[in-house]
Amino acid sequence: MIETSYGPVDPAHCHPYIREEIDLLAGADPFATQRALPDRLSAALAGLPDEAIDFRPGPAEWTVREVLAHLVHSELVYGYRYRSIVAEPEAPIAGYDQERWTPGTPERRWDVATLLDHLRALKEVNVAFLEQTTHEERARWGLHSERGKESVAALIGGIAGHDVMHERQIAANIAAWRRTVTPT
Repeated sequence: MIETSYGPVDPAHCHPYIREEIDLLAGADPFATQRALPDRLSAALAGLPDEAIDFRPGPAEWTVREVLAHLVHSELVYGYRYRSIVAEPEAPIAGYDQERWTPGTPERRWDVATLLDHLRALKEVNVAFLEQTTHEERARWGLHSERGKESVAALIGGIAGHDVMHERQIAANIAAWRRTVTPT
């Protein structure tokens, strides 16, 4: 068992990817981390021109705008997973291929403020739901169609670590864009 501030996480309910995301959280409070994400991103993106937001660091890499759309989609998907597992433990959970879906969705063209507003609203709803779950509900798991068993507790740490990973990705994108406009 992995002991966390939000309850025990059974490693058997963690796909390696979820475990990596939990590790990225590095023991930080997952609820505070999630709630503060939109404000941290807003501060990081303040004053940047659209060319920075739409800069693609490499051929297969996402722009900042696409990362923000992905974060919005992730909140929708994870929100469904949390509720599905709490309502129907040990039941199947549908998979979701964001690598295929994100580049084709209209959200990838939304302005930054709209994306951040959506992210903030979804975080508020999802974190409020998760904070109200009991340790017994957090221990419940569902069977993801591609990843196997996933517990609510694993997903709590996973989504917060996922946020940290993409916040770092956005920072790296901005740094790469700045190098193109102010070469060293």
